Amino acid sequence: MSLRDQRNAVDTYFRSPEYDNALLQASSNQSQKKIESVKNDNEVSDVQLNMGIPSCQIYFNLQKTLKEHLEYIVQDGSYVSGEDFLRFYCKAWIKYQFISRIVDSLLNFINKNWIFRQRAAGVKNIYDINTMALKIWQDMFFKQANHSLTRTCLTLIKDERDGKQIDSSLIREAVQSYASIGFNEADIDSRNSRTTLSLSSSLAIYKDYFEKEFLQETQQYYEFESKNFLENNSFNTYIKKVTQRFQEEENRVQRCLHPTTLQTLKPILEQVLIKNQLDGIYEEAMRLLKDEKIE
Repeated sequence: MSLRDQRNAVDTYFRSPEYDNALLQASSNQSQKKIESVKNDNEVSDVQLNMGIPSCQIYFNLQKTLKEHLEYIVQDGSYVSGEDFLRFYCKAWIKYQFISRIVDSLLNFINKNWIFRQRAAGVKNIYDINTMALKIWQDMFFKQANHSLTRTCLTLIKDERDGKQIDSSLIREAVQSYASIGFNEADIDSRNSRTTLSLSSSLAIYKDYFEKEFLQETQQYYEFESKNFLENNSFNTYIKKVTQRFQEEENRVQRCLHPTTLQTLKPILEQVLIKNQLDGIYEEAMRLLKDEKIE
């Protein structure tokens, strides 16, 4: 089924009488129970929310459906590990993100009306549809999977540095998920009652859960390599190797990582590969000059 067919199918379902009946069938007693559930799970009050409003019912029914869907995904992912788990995570993330964006588009009238009013009234934990879906992913899947994901990505990066062929798209998709869900309540511009979190404004999750370890392992990798390479190769060969490594790391950031990483990575490479080796480079340069004079 093509992307257009999938979107049309989702569109047809959300506009069908079947879906309307499923959302609006709750009685007044059921609505009261939902109010208490919403209050407990989302820290919003029954004064602020009226579960008799269709938009409110749609929002929390969708939230419940997404959580139930993710429970199945998380369970399926528990049966694989390592690179297989990374591949599973990336495929699940791509599909989940696609569906979330379609639903967000179809229910944009809720974003612009009911959700906007809740944010303007100061109701907490009410977000636009897409952000709500991303937060569910963050809470239910990413928080328990991030350590395994990061370790696997870093292992693949080391393999590539060692000359092995890897599927770099897995790293790219995983990193994209880190950056996409890197938001918190402080990212909301409450003064303008915005309903959408500023996803690009916070890279805290990416930096804390991936970039920090990536930079540490990069430093360790090149400290070991530079020491051993200089002991067994000439000054000219080392300079060529350093130039090659700089280019490889820059290309890797462009292909797989967030572009801001390059700003922090370059000083580390300069320190480890050049500044820390200046004594050895100086000695080698002096030896070459001496040999040239003798000749």
